Order: sequence, then structure tokens, then C-alpha cells
Amino acid sequence: MRRLRLCSCVLPLCWFFVPAGCVSQAEYDRIAQANLELQDRLSDAQAEREKMRAELQDLKRQLAACKQTLAAERARASDLAKKCQDLASAKSALESRLTETLRSAEALQIRLERTRAELSAAREQIKMLREQVARLQSEVQRLKASGQAPATGETAAPTQRGAQ
Repeated sequence: MRRLRLCSCVLPLCWFFVPAGCVSQAEYDRIAQANLELQDRLSDAQAEREKMRAELQDLKRQLAACKQTLAAERARASDLAKKCQDLASAKSALESRLTETLRSAEALQIRLERTRAELSAAREQIKMLREQVARLQSEVQRLKASGQAPATGETAAPTQRGAQ
């Protein structure tokens, strides 16, 4: 491109130093035609350069937009990674809590089974005590009917226990 400029600037200057009438018309026409061709090529090259500059500016704008988008996506990815870590920590805490709750539930189940067994045994004892109370009351009734007074210590204690 520099050569084109140099040629387009130097060739017209050369005509001033050449004495008039020393160059034939055909030579002049050939040089003038070459000069016109060079000027056309220069004009085309300058137009293409401007087009390329415009494309370069567009590409620079696109690159800047892509960089902004990339920065935003990296920030978003960082936020998502932090959320994933938080969720993993929460999951771990919940798993620990669940394990602890299951252990407690197992302990409570065992305790419930023991309590049921104790309750069943207590019901059997209550049933036996009620039977004893019923026997003692019937004996007291029989003794009263026969006219004998029952011993106070023997009948009072079972009746009180049965009432409770």
C-alpha cells in the first residue's frame, strides 16, 4: 500500500522535471493509464481498509459483549457452586439428624416394648389382686353371714390395695 502511495505521489512530480515534448503521446497515455489504474487500486484498497476497520470495530464490540457475558456467567457459576456447597452441607446435616432420629426412634421402640410388657404384667397383677379381693370379700360376706367377725388386719389391707 505504501508503494501505491509512493507511486501515486512520485509519478505526477516526475512530469514537472521532464521537459515538454520529450515524451511521445503513446508513452504519456500509457503512464496516464497506469496512474489511473493505480489510483483505482488505491481507492479500492482504501475502501476495503475502511470496511475492514468497520468490521474490526464490530468484532471489538462483540468481544467486549462476550467478555461481559463471560464475566456474568462466571459469577453465576460461582454463585451456583456456593449454593451447591450450602446444599451439600445442609444435606449432610439432615442426614446426621435423620440418623440420630432413627437411633432415638429405635431406642423409643425398645422402651415402648418394655413399657408394654410392664403394663401387661401390671394388668395381670391387677387381675390377680382383684380376684384376691373378690375372694376375700366373699369370705367376709360368708363370715358375716355365719356370725363370725373377720380379723380386721386381714381384710382391710387387700381391699385398700384393690381400691387403689
